[in-house]
Amino acid sequence: MVSFDVVSLFTCVPTSDTSTIASDRLQADTSLKDRTDLTPNQLQDLLTTCVDSASFQWRDKFYEQTAATSMGSPISPILAGIFMEECEQTAIATADHRPKIWLRYVDDTFVIWEHRQDNLQLFMDHLIVLHSSIQFTMEQERNGSISFLDVEVSRRKDGSLARRVYLKPTHTDRYLNSASFHHPKIKSSVNRALIRRAYNICDQEHLHKELHHISTALQRHGYQPKQIKTQDQVPLPAVGSPIPKAN
Repeated sequence: MVSFDVVSLFTCVPTSDTSTIASDRLQADTSLKDRTDLTPNQLQDLLTTCVDSASFQWRDKFYEQTAATSMGSPISPILAGIFMEECEQTAIATADHRPKIWLRYVDDTFVIWEHRQDNLQLFMDHLIVLHSSIQFTMEQERNGSISFLDVEVSRRKDGSLARRVYLKPTHTDRYLNSASFHHPKIKSSVNRALIRRAYNICDQEHLHKELHHISTALQRHGYQPKQIKTQDQVPLPAVGSPIPKAN
C-alpha cells in the first residue's frame, strides 16, 4: 500500500492548461445541452473570466493573481479536480507498470501496488515528470499499515484490509465542553460527527473499540452517557466499563 500527495495543489494548478482541458471536455459532452442552454464557448468564456479576475488585497494594496488558483475560491476545487483527473488518467495510461488500485481524494491518493519496489520508484519518477507544475510525495506502508486521510488501513494475514479511524500522534481528544454556553445542537453535533465518522470508516473489528474511545473522550468533557448515543440511539458505555464485543 502506498499514498501519493500533491505538494500545495491549489497554488500549483496551471490555469491555462486546465482551461484547455475543460474546453475539450465541454465540446465533447453530448449531454451538455440537456443541462444548460449555454454553449461550450459561452461556458469557456465564463470560466476564463473567473480565472483571470482573481484579485486580493494585502497591506492596503490590490494585486491581481496571474497564475494558479486562489485559495478559498469556490471554483478552485473544480479546476484542481479537472486537472488532477487528466493528469492521473495520462499517468496510468502511459506507465509501464500500473497500480492495481488508484483512489484519489483532491490531492491525496491511496494506491495498492502489486509490482516490485524498483518499479514503484519508476512510477513515482513518471509522476514527477508528468507536468512541471505538479510535484508528488510518496509514503509507503509501515508494518502492514498506512494512513490515508483519517483512515488507517492495515493488511490482515489473509490479504484483506482492515479499517479504523486514524488519529495523528498530536491528537489530544479535545472537544467542545458540555458546560460551554454553545447552543445544545452544536454540542450534540460533536457526538454525531464522531459517531458518524466511526461508522463510516471502521470495520466491525474496530468499530466497537472506536465507539468506546469516543464515549471515554466525551465523558471527560462533561457529557453524560445518555447524551452520547450511537446511530441506532443506543447509549454508549460509561467510562471504565468493558469494551463491548463485536457480534
